[in-house]
Parts: sequence; C-alpha cells; structure tokens
Amino acid sequence: MNAILLSSLAAVGISLMGSLPLGNLNITAMYTAANKGIRAAIYFALGVVFVEVLYLRVSLLFISWIIMHGSLFHALQWFVVVLFILMAINSFFASHTNKEHTPVIQKSNPLFLGCMLSALNPLQIPFWAGWALYLTNAKLLAEGNTSHHIFALSAGAGTFLALYIFIFFGIKLSTYIKANTVQINLLMGILFLLLAGYQAWSLFTTA
Repeated sequence: MNAILLSSLAAVGISLMGSLPLGNLNITAMYTAANKGIRAAIYFALGVVFVEVLYLRVSLLFISWIIMHGSLFHALQWFVVVLFILMAINSFFASHTNKEHTPVIQKSNPLFLGCMLSALNPLQIPFWAGWALYLTNAKLLAEGNTSHHIFALSAGAGTFLALYIFIFFGIKLSTYIKANTVQINLLMGILFLLLAGYQAWSLFTTA
C-alpha cells in the first residue's frame, strides 16, 4: 500500500482516537450544537482543526531537523519509548479517576472559540512529535513537504470526524463513554505499552 496513504490512515486513526475521550473540546462541540445549532458547532470544529494542523506542521518541521542529526534522532527515539510508557501510566491512572468535564462558557464566536481552546493545548506539539518519530522510524511516514502536508491534513480530518460524531451523536456517545471510561482508558494504556515495547524492540534489533 502507498506510504502516503498508510501515513494518512495512521494520522486519521491517531487523531480520532485521541479526540474521542471526553474533554473540553468535544464537550464544547456538543454543547455548541445543542445551544447554537449545527452550523455554529461546525465552525467551532473548524477552528479546533485549523490550530491542530498548524501545531502538527510545526512538529513535523522539528522532526525533519532532528532526522538530519543522527545521534539526536536515536536519542529521541528512546524518548518516544518513555513517552509511550508515561502515556500508558496516565491512561491506567485515569481509569481509576472520575473527573467531571465541563465546557467553557460559550459567549464568543464559535470559530474563534475553537481556535482559542485548541491553541491553549500546546501539548499537541510533543504528542504529535512523538507519534511522528514513531511513524518515521516504522517507515510509515515519509520525509518531504508533500507527505507532511497530507499527514497534517489527515490528522485534522480525524479530529474533525471525532468532533462531528460528538456534534451529531454527542449525548448518546457521551453517555456510553462515561459508562465505559474505565475500559476505554485501560485499553488505551495497553495500546501505549505495546507501542513502547515495539519501539524498544525495533531500536534493539537495529542497533
């Protein structure tokens, strides 16, 4: 299968999975749809996606520079292992924690609100940097502007799809997720541990 297609599917999947757990962005999208209508909620989602794509493109530029410096690239691949383990620990911890998620007050323009809330989450940069390093090492993400542009836009599509689900099916979906939060977080924790193991194994076998 074409490498760009594979990386695009990976970007959509990662972004979709990362956007489905309850948080301010998807809950606000759902409430915007309920209070201001579908059109306003879609503008909100577009604002979120716009900033995420920018953050991701910055991450990919950073990754391209790292790849040019072999020793730093190797060191950061081990950092990805640590990052996945920390994400697994966080998921396992979250499975034992019940937190209330409340949307921010919606008094501003939906598009601006989406941009603002997305911009207030700069952790997207290390998150996507880690995934980009992993996918590059796994030969699923090719270097070059074309591949990186498509990858960033595909990730934006995944986020928009997740928000779209919350906009149109949010009430039913939020009830299901709340009822299965423990199982979802445990599953995510196991997934991150498997990814950490695979990354570490790849580094040992190619050393």
